[in-house]
This record gives sequence, structure tokens and C-alpha cells, in this order.
Amino acid sequence: MDRKYYQAYEDRYRDVYRQGVKYWSDFPWEVLEDLAGLDSFLEFTGARPGVHKFLEPGCGEGHLALALAQKGFDYLGVDLAPSALERARLRLSEAGLGERAQFVLHDVTDLTFLDEATFDFALDNKLLHMLVVDQDRRRYLASLRRALKIGAWVMFNELFREGAPDGPIHSFEQYLEVFKPDLTTIEERTAYNGGKETKVRIPKVPARPKDKDGYAREMEESGFELVRFHILKSYMGCRFYATVPQGSGGFRTFPS
Repeated sequence: MDRKYYQAYEDRYRDVYRQGVKYWSDFPWEVLEDLAGLDSFLEFTGARPGVHKFLEPGCGEGHLALALAQKGFDYLGVDLAPSALERARLRLSEAGLGERAQFVLHDVTDLTFLDEATFDFALDNKLLHMLVVDQDRRRYLASLRRALKIGAWVMFNELFREGAPDGPIHSFEQYLEVFKPDLTTIEERTAYNGGKETKVRIPKVPARPKDKDGYAREMEESGFELVRFHILKSYMGCRFYATVPQGSGGFRTFPS
């Protein structure tokens, strides 16, 4: 099939919007946790508005884009879901900051359309774990590494599972065999419109969690160094920082 498994996220956005939800990424606790994590990342790395440029692959509806634009950072968001990008642009426009952020519709597993060594910082807010096949993860991380400067920092917010399977996953079919995800149940979830709860029904989507050792090996293999790792108990997730170390080698590439 030409259609990639991770395009199911576009289907999810459309499903939610059809049920009357304006922004899917408006869960109060999740947004507050993301924003607090972003502030901690900025403080830890010393990022400075007007000096440092941010890249966010898998930017979704842009709630982190808005936060960075409000702080005065240069920002580029990339996502493969056109419906989400429409809402991201709307979010920035409603805040009067439409000119402060750029958004590009593109397959996030291939960022080679970006110039090499351009960005000082990157955010991966629940993108890596949605890529369940090794080749897709490697292509994404390699092209992300290519777009970053030496010494650049990345914040990852991902799913975490202690003892998660970490053997090779060569295909989506193998992922289904190893992880046995439930992708058929329609979930009832709570969305928020202007702070008011709305019940929506949505299909589950593929995701591949790892544990700390699994993520650390993946970072090293892709030319990053994992620096700080924290488990987020609120949604069985983790947050970790990775850097492009000084003296690291050239860019690695992976075939399509």
C-alpha cells in the first residue's frame, strides 16, 4: 500500500473535528505539562529568543509553536497532517502571531528538504513513538540530525514502557506481531472546547514505546547523545534531552 501507517494520525484529527472539536491538543493537564516541560528545557539549555532557531517535526496543532512565538523565538513546524496544520496556523493567527511561525506540510520521516545544520533546537513532542518501524525511525532521526547544528539540543516527549520489546521491527506486520496493539477498538475520549468537556469517539493509532536503555541506544546509533531522562507518570511517558555532541561525525543517511 502507498499509504503509510502513520497517516492514521490525519484520520484521527479529521474524526475529532467532525465531532465538533476545535483543537484536539487542548487537554488542560497535557498542555500544561508540555508547556512546563518546554520552560524547563529552555532554562536548562539557555535558549535565547532572537538568537536561536527551533524546529518541531510533528508539530500537530501548534500549541508549542504558540508558546515559542510568544517568547520571540524563530520557529518552523513540520507535519504530515494537513488538518492539524490548518489548526496550527489558525491558533497562531488568533493570537496575532501568524507571522512569527512557519509551518510546512511534509512527511516527517524525511527532513532532507531542510538545509543542513540550520537549527539550534528541536522539539519532538510525541512523534518518535508514532513511528513503529525501524527504518522509519532511523530515517527520521538521521534527517533530524542533519538539520541540526553541532551542539544543538532536542527535547523528546515519548511513550515509555519498562522492558518494552527492543528487537528489530522491519515492517508494520512485524510490529503487529510483536506488540499486539489494539487498533480496532473505538475509544471514547474527552476533548475540550473553550475549557468545556466534549466526549468524542476515535480509533486507536499505532505507537511504539521504549524504555530508557532502548531510547539511549537509538539516540547513540543516530548520532545523538542522551543527556537527561525523566519518567512522566501522568501518561506513562518520558521526557529526555539529547544533544548533537561536539566532534560528532558526518550525517548518516538511510534509504527510502
